[in-house]
Amino acid sequence: MQDKLSSPEVPLEKLRWCCDPESLPFNTTADLPPLEGIIGQERAQKALALGVEIARAGYNIYVCGMPGTGRLTAVQQLLSTCQERATSPPDLCYVFAFKHPERPRLLTLQAGQGKALKKAMEGLLSALKQDIPALCAGENFQRRKEQLLQQTRHREQRLLEQFEKRLAPHFGLLWHDADRTLVPELTPVLEGRLTPLAELARRLDAGHFPSEHYRHLQAQHTTLSHDLSKVLATVRRLQQEAEEAVHTLERALVRPLIQQAIAHAAAPFTDPEVQQYFREIEEALNEDFERFLSTTPASDRETSPSALPALYEEDPFHEYQVNIIVDNTDTHGAPVIFETSLSLRSNTAACGAATSWAFALGLSTGRRVATWCSTRSMRWQNPWSGPR
Repeated sequence: MQDKLSSPEVPLEKLRWCCDPESLPFNTTADLPPLEGIIGQERAQKALALGVEIARAGYNIYVCGMPGTGRLTAVQQLLSTCQERATSPPDLCYVFAFKHPERPRLLTLQAGQGKALKKAMEGLLSALKQDIPALCAGENFQRRKEQLLQQTRHREQRLLEQFEKRLAPHFGLLWHDADRTLVPELTPVLEGRLTPLAELARRLDAGHFPSEHYRHLQAQHTTLSHDLSKVLATVRRLQQEAEEAVHTLERALVRPLIQQAIAHAAAPFTDPEVQQYFREIEEALNEDFERFLSTTPASDRETSPSALPALYEEDPFHEYQVNIIVDNTDTHGAPVIFETSLSLRSNTAACGAATSWAFALGLSTGRRVATWCSTRSMRWQNPWSGPR
């Protein structure tokens, strides 16, 4: 029995395909342009690109597929392209709110502007610490200040001289040095000498002074003491007016200096919130510029023999500090973070690093999140259910 196939036999040399190198239009693969994109999966790539471009919070893209199909490569290539076009996330800075001290103000600045603002504030304080004391110690200010104080002293002296004329010849003013301040005491005049009333009381007790004369002096002393209190109240009012006049003079002299320094520091910043912050700083400095006159240089504190070493010394101008919470100076484009071992701790760390641009994408609004799960599926915070 003969059972043979009716089909012809295939020769061994034709069982596999052989490529003829002469048929290829290049010498080596180095002559070929690099391949862009992913081979195949056109629908998935379009869906992925559409989902990434949706700039809204809460949108997610879930990518899944068989191992080796290029999921991670596709996502990485797309994100690198979008990252270059996207705007870098902003810097976040906390500053003192002068109108609401209990609530610090959050400033959102362009990437790199946080350090610039901090440097501008440090330069502003450094300049004012030198310029304000130098201005108030200048000859022009000291001369005008001395004129105001001299006028006040003349008025005080004239007022006291007029009162002493009223007291003569039975009473006078005995001046005591109390803590480097001269304090007048109303004192009777006996035998051309100022004799305190307490000394006359001791003489009366010893029987060396007439009681009728003592009672008469005591009655006069009570009446004149009331008048002296009025005179001293007028003197204190004159001193307060002089202090206010000197303060007004200082403010008029310092205000243009502060205004010019603020304008120089605020010039590089165009953000309305930053400009408002500098206006509040100017108001605060004009109201509290005396602090710049009472500060002691660091060199003087170090060389002072009575200075005690301190473990921590608080900055007297701490409310003018700029606290940079997030610095994106070196960030180019939107941040992209691939997390291969997702956990609550890594999620929190990434959120802190990207500041709600966590696991990053950021793109135009910095709202998308990409997370590479242990199941090797990619997930964005982009509520669009993307390619599957």
